[in-house]
Amino acid sequence: MFAAVLVGTQAKEMWVVFPGLLVVHALAFGVVGDPPARRRAFIAVAGTSAMVAAYLAMRHLVFGSVAGGYAGLGSSLEAGVFDEQARAFLLRSFAPAPPRIVHGLVRGLDLILAPLGLLLLAWSARGRTARVLIFSGLALVVALVPVLPLTISISTTESERFVYLPSAFSCIFLVWAIRAVLSRRALAVAACTLVIVVHAAALARANTRWEASGALTRSIVDSYAEAVLEHDPDGAAAIFILNLPDNVGGAYVFRNGFYPAVQLVRPDVGPRTGRTFPLATQSVGSFGDEVRVTKTGDRRFTIDLGSNLLSQPQILSSFYYRILSQTPRSYEVEFGDSIASALVLYLTRGRLELAGTITGPGLPFGTVDIPADGASCEGDSIRFAGWALDNERVARVTLSAIEPDASAARGASALLGDAVWVPGERPDVARIFAGYPNADRASWEFQVPCARAARNPAGTMRVRVVAQDVGGRETLIGERTVRALK
Repeated sequence: MFAAVLVGTQAKEMWVVFPGLLVVHALAFGVVGDPPARRRAFIAVAGTSAMVAAYLAMRHLVFGSVAGGYAGLGSSLEAGVFDEQARAFLLRSFAPAPPRIVHGLVRGLDLILAPLGLLLLAWSARGRTARVLIFSGLALVVALVPVLPLTISISTTESERFVYLPSAFSCIFLVWAIRAVLSRRALAVAACTLVIVVHAAALARANTRWEASGALTRSIVDSYAEAVLEHDPDGAAAIFILNLPDNVGGAYVFRNGFYPAVQLVRPDVGPRTGRTFPLATQSVGSFGDEVRVTKTGDRRFTIDLGSNLLSQPQILSSFYYRILSQTPRSYEVEFGDSIASALVLYLTRGRLELAGTITGPGLPFGTVDIPADGASCEGDSIRFAGWALDNERVARVTLSAIEPDASAARGASALLGDAVWVPGERPDVARIFAGYPNADRASWEFQVPCARAARNPAGTMRVRVVAQDVGGRETLIGERTVRALK
């Protein structure tokens, strides 16, 4: 048994509930008055509990968290919806996801049917049947404990994986409940058959969505390749995708796998992913859903998803673009001066189509990561650091001191010097902007002397940071005020 539990560590983490399952088995089938049985149960529970504790400790040491990927999913406790979500978990353990219209019609019936069903079972179940029902019911609850603080979709299959193990015990409970209520074997068989048919129909419906998801995945990858080869044969343009599908009726499409999918299926355009940037993701009802995109300016687009919804409550602006407005089904975006040339693609009817091309000055872009604005300058100097990139190449990053009596609008400043490049300092930037020159050495730093600020009357200095590319184009990437300690 212990060997089998160890093997379970290679599967889903839900195996950690095994000691709890042993406890409810002992309670349901009885160890009272049987010392050998109690001794065996104690050894099994203690041994497996120790193995689970060691496994969780190992996860904490290796991954820094016991919960791993689940830790970032949010909590129904934090959101104040634990009771509602616990009810949803129990319902999903017994019933497949219904069509949305059915879900709306039957919402709340479980609060009436569940107590009535339990009362009927308490009145009709006896002997071994009662013990099996007690065990399977308690085991269902134990199996749900690790995921109950999370949230689950009751009308799609998107989070059904949370109830894989609980469903094993709900099946046992349901079959024995039917047998307890329907004393005639023929009626019990008929009822079980009906349950199987309903679940089989739901499974077939869900599989249809997964097939659509697979077809959509391949169609998007191929149409992406066709679009970039046709409209950007030289591979010089940036590529922006206004909407990528998150799921088809709950069946995942890409999630975080768009880039690997292109590189695996269409390696001829794999290098283009380094200059490809999705803006938003959306739900998809069916393969043929239509999306409308309107070009409202030289670098401005409006996208309307029709009946589908955006996955992001708020689409974040970036160095390349600014989100002007957003509703649950649409948004408007304007692309900025950091773009030299770009293709704008969008998903409609299962394919990526060209929404338009844009051109711009192609200015450098970047950030000043440290120090914070208003930071104190202690010692001899204060470190400025950040990163800068350009579609061609950043030639230099310069830092200047804005004179206290000069207007920033007039640009009156005194040059402090050029920053130095720090290769390998920002692997996150190198990963995101992999298609840009010198992405692996985008990080820069510079030591600003504190004495320069101290000699000003107020003991402060405004530092301006400018990136310049090989073509002489410049961008202000940030300003910071530093205060000298006197």
